[in-house]
Amino acid sequence: MKTYKEFRSGGWFTRLLERGGVFERRRGNLLILSRHKILDQVALDILNGLSDDFSLPQKTIVYIGTHKPFGWDYFRRGFKIGIQTEHFQDENAKPLVRFGIKFRKTVKSYARFDAILEMYTNNKPLYDTLPEEIRAKTTFGPFIFPTKEPEYSPEGDGKVIFFGTLASEHRKNCVSRIPPEKLTVLTEVLFGNDLLEEITKHSAVLNLHFIEGVYTEYPRLVTALYAGKPVVSEELSSDLRPGVHYVLLKDLDKTHDPKAIFENFAAKVTTEYSFEGYIQSLFDGLPKNQ
Repeated sequence: MKTYKEFRSGGWFTRLLERGGVFERRRGNLLILSRHKILDQVALDILNGLSDDFSLPQKTIVYIGTHKPFGWDYFRRGFKIGIQTEHFQDENAKPLVRFGIKFRKTVKSYARFDAILEMYTNNKPLYDTLPEEIRAKTTFGPFIFPTKEPEYSPEGDGKVIFFGTLASEHRKNCVSRIPPEKLTVLTEVLFGNDLLEEITKHSAVLNLHFIEGVYTEYPRLVTALYAGKPVVSEELSSDLRPGVHYVLLKDLDKTHDPKAIFENFAAKVTTEYSFEGYIQSLFDGLPKNQ
């Protein structure tokens, strides 16, 4: 089974931060902070997806979840990158949250960052009203994937596994329509190697939208990729093609080549959406003395 490297200092300061709700992971000059265990899982996936010889020319701090307050952590020294992780609207501009209020709250922190990664291109139209200095430092796209394609994991019990909250009527309805013999709903809240172990027992990862729409939950997809499993999902954003990069949920009973689907997806996201490629492009564009 694949395992995660933890990339944690394990010291008293890290434990103190976690008690205050700040999760910290570090690899060389790269420090990733988050304010929720789900976002800490994203940090874990990002760090494990970097190449063995990855390095940065200066201390860099990544804040995952710009909608969360980071308090005094904003004042840490280094090149600061904010990653925006909230869905405000779907591909058809359907509002998914009270985006007017939540988006304004999110962008208040943007002045604190040297660069901003907006993971969801569906949100791009909302940036048209922001000041030029914000738009100029913003990159759009799910650049959280590894640089190298993970290997497909053929092991599994023939079931799809869903991990995440079911505190959504839409998700509950979707789950109720899947035969129990084809589905495992992970009732425990697991992360890191504990989550990876459970995923490995199954044949695919099930992705369900919290609210009905056309959009992509990239953090769940990057975890599935690292585990070597294809994804079964409701309709995702159009950069991913059903039957090529993932299996549509409504086609679950049809015959598929899971290895081919996994490898198609892995080839696309590692080529187009690697975090390492994104962050290196930032430093390539900076003056050498910055």
